[in-house]
Amino acid sequence: MQNIIEAVNEIIGKERPEIGEESFGHNRLYRIAAGREASKSIPLVFGESKFWRLKHHGKNIRKKPPFKSIKLRLPADSIIFYRDDKEGIIAVSPEKNFVLKIFRDPPHILLLNREIETLKKIKGSDFEKFSTTYLNDGTTANGARWVMTDFRSNENSLKNYFNFEKNWLAISYTEIMPRMSAFYKINSPQFVKVSEWVENAQKRLESHPEAKKLAEGLKRISKDDLNIEILTSINHFDLHTGNVLRSREGEYSIIDWEGCYPAPVVIDAFDFLRRYLQKNRGEFKNFKVLSDDIFKKYQNWLREHFNQEVPFESKDLHFLIYAIERTLFFWEIAQINRLSDKRAVEKFILEA
Repeated sequence: MQNIIEAVNEIIGKERPEIGEESFGHNRLYRIAAGREASKSIPLVFGESKFWRLKHHGKNIRKKPPFKSIKLRLPADSIIFYRDDKEGIIAVSPEKNFVLKIFRDPPHILLLNREIETLKKIKGSDFEKFSTTYLNDGTTANGARWVMTDFRSNENSLKNYFNFEKNWLAISYTEIMPRMSAFYKINSPQFVKVSEWVENAQKRLESHPEAKKLAEGLKRISKDDLNIEILTSINHFDLHTGNVLRSREGEYSIIDWEGCYPAPVVIDAFDFLRRYLQKNRGEFKNFKVLSDDIFKKYQNWLREHFNQEVPFESKDLHFLIYAIERTLFFWEIAQINRLSDKRAVEKFILEA
């Protein structure tokens, strides 16, 4: 932690020299470090509802606090997020309108570099109003990589529902994907033939431990399917209710771009259903009805935002591509075998 404290003090000393040193105590409920004026920031970050804040974060109270207090140069209203397994923090100051994300360990520096690249591309684009605004970035004397963005409110948190994944699925094509279309458009979207995607997937699956199962999945793709075109662009890859903020006025801000990667857009487009099914296991029996509905919405979204028609008969093909692509991605990026998880939606689709 001392290295991070030194890095933060260096950054704030250069970026916001008027800010002095403050003491930050551990907050057991939210598992954060909180400044003496952080009580006014908590509703802006975690949502206005005290009930939902307690419901979602109450489990943290029983966890052992990693420290009592720390001192560093940040505003008194700041909230500091940290993880014991990461050499880094995220500091949020609504009053001073900034978020500082900083890491020292190489794996997270790589991810942060990817996020910085994306934030710079977003700045000045039509999509900027739906995300965060890049302010500055750099590397400290002790090797910490950092980026600073503006602050976006989360007073009307999307987690404030008894079944928030059901609501997430319901607003996926009324609120989220229409906004994401502007993001895909600034990242050179292309329509590629399924035959081209298959050729690429065949090469990639050779290194996967479930190569045989993935190859069997590819065999389900017919010759008629090969000429169908699929939309590809940079995907967020982690669209969930924690990464989409909503203000009291109903404004949306999509954050955390460190997982961005080029892939068929069905990755983002169908992930709403995956998250709903993982939260509601009993709904797997309704997969056909649910997948029919979301694919129709995907069709309408492509037609409206990209002037592209895809036949409804290609629904199973698109979900198969989703399952294979997501399986390959997580193995290539993190050596995670999604097919080893018996509850994984990818496994369900490939074995259907």
